[in-house]
Amino acid sequence: MESVRPPAFPLVALGSILLATAAWWGLALWPLAEESPAWLGRTREICFGAVHNGLPTPAGWMALILEPLTLIGAVMIVWGRDLSEGLSALRGRRAGRALLAGTAVVTVLGLSLVVLRVAGASSSGEPFDPSGGATVRRSVPAPALALIDQAGAPFGWERLSGRPAVVAFVFAHCATVCPTLVNDLLAARGGRDSPALILVTLDPRRDTPPRLAAIAREWRLAPHDFLLGGEVGEVEATVAGWGVPWQRDTLTGEIRHGTQLFVVEPAGRLEWVVVGGDAREAVRLATEKGQ
Repeated sequence: MESVRPPAFPLVALGSILLATAAWWGLALWPLAEESPAWLGRTREICFGAVHNGLPTPAGWMALILEPLTLIGAVMIVWGRDLSEGLSALRGRRAGRALLAGTAVVTVLGLSLVVLRVAGASSSGEPFDPSGGATVRRSVPAPALALIDQAGAPFGWERLSGRPAVVAFVFAHCATVCPTLVNDLLAARGGRDSPALILVTLDPRRDTPPRLAAIAREWRLAPHDFLLGGEVGEVEATVAGWGVPWQRDTLTGEIRHGTQLFVVEPAGRLEWVVVGGDAREAVRLATEKGQ
């Protein structure tokens, strides 16, 4: 009687999950060069959160670990017997044994690279904190900010009147990160009139130009601070130009976004990017630039 070959689908599904996981981890952890496309960095931060030295946040690590484990568990639950028979069939063939051995070697090598990547990011000797920030020197012309402020006036760098500025991207309906970030910036600046704060809305559909003045009052911005907005297309093009990762849920309107702070000198030159929303560091760098 002819033997029945075990179904191949569970093996194909398992192999596909492993390949997708390798690509997913590569996207999350592979160091990005200076010339890397801006969309790649934005994609990584949207998927894995604000990064520290190029590493994911705790939520990003959970996604990297739990999603493939969940998929593998589902395959084992639904096709456990077929999968076991398929693996046994592979072990019974020379080519199958070579494939399994190669998969094991690649897995061990991949995990070793992950360990080295994390260790390299923590080489300063301080405890690894995946939710922390980093400061990156830029010293390039700042991207455009061709929007209007809370008074309805067009913004231009000449309006800084010789003061440095910290640029942040926030929105009024945010109930978590944005109000905290704005408050931290105001507290870090204290009673000084420098640096200026330039806040750009990430939600032009709701933070419309007529509402900017009320939002600026609610956030207790100083007269020399700017809250910028405009038409949806103009704002989205501006956000893309600054390389800020963001994603809008079309059903709820909720927006996920990065928390980079940009330190700009009075002439409109971008000097520093502070990743992770460290308001004190951003204000300190801007204050030094203005002295």
